[in-house]
Amino acid sequence: MAPKKAAHAARAVTSPSTLVPGKASTRTRRRFIIIYGAPKGRKTTTASTLDPSRTKWIVSDSNCIPTLVAMDRLPPDENLYEVSSIPECIALVNSWLDVADKEGFEALGIDSVVVDSATQFSDWHQQDVAKNSGQRFMGDNAKNNGWQQFNAEFGQFLDGLAILAKHVNVILICHAKEKPDLTKGEWASINLSPQMSLKAGRLANWVFFQTCKDVPVEAKATVDEYIQNIIESRDGSRSGKEVVLNTQPVGAWIAAGPPSLKAEEPGNLQKLLEKEGLL
Repeated sequence: MAPKKAAHAARAVTSPSTLVPGKASTRTRRRFIIIYGAPKGRKTTTASTLDPSRTKWIVSDSNCIPTLVAMDRLPPDENLYEVSSIPECIALVNSWLDVADKEGFEALGIDSVVVDSATQFSDWHQQDVAKNSGQRFMGDNAKNNGWQQFNAEFGQFLDGLAILAKHVNVILICHAKEKPDLTKGEWASINLSPQMSLKAGRLANWVFFQTCKDVPVEAKATVDEYIQNIIESRDGSRSGKEVVLNTQPVGAWIAAGPPSLKAEEPGNLQKLLEKEGLL
């Protein structure tokens, strides 16, 4: 069955004009999405619900592949790209953009790209910039602390993902700060430098804050779609993981999603995008 088309407001009739006509935007059916939350919060698991045959994975985080293996959701080898630096990731994304520009987005042959994770790329690039500028760590040299270079190059990485989201859904996995510090900017709950956290929040269409907690499950209880991986202990008690995608702010934790979504959605990205008509 073909995916439903996303609902749009009635289009206005254009007035007469001698200007060269514009072209329809593919962004009407694609989104740049950030999913962030605590370590081991099942962010990769949520993204792994996407069709593995129609999803490319750009992997830097050491937990990504083991998680996909444990969930029995490892994509085909040709859909996995393990990279170890920001320049390598930028070059990969630019090569895909070249294909889309020359042959059309259909030539990409996919619906989605998952980048796991921005936090690891940030850590690596801080180390690279510090090393290349003769520092032990970022900010060690007061005259050349490296942050201007870091923000410019990490910003290029984020810009490339935002451009790629013209052609496919882009899901960027991030980690949350241990505690949000809104004195450092509206998006400071995302574990990136303040400027890059702000830029990521500005570029993304949706930002979801994901939570995951252990909950008891009664033997005869009806398990809803928020509960995952029910296990039974030796004493016969049962528990599961309650995974929630928060699409609206939760206290000091920032989130932003379309009004068509519930404030709390189950941790199943495939179903969410299908519901929105984006797959």
